[in-house]
Amino acid sequence: MDHLGYGEGAISIGFDEIVADDWEDQVVKPDILGKWPSLSKQPGYVDPPA
Repeated sequence: MDHLGYGEGAISIGFDEIVADDWEDQVVKPDILGKWPSLSKQPGYVDPPA
């Protein structure tokens, strides 16, 4: 909230369990690589998209 300058009412966080075998297709490709420029912190376990 401090980083974005928004109040508590404007932020939500959700958690979904993902089977390890599905991690790349369900998370890495769409939510990490597909949104790389907008991530506040890029993960160290995947290379940035080319």
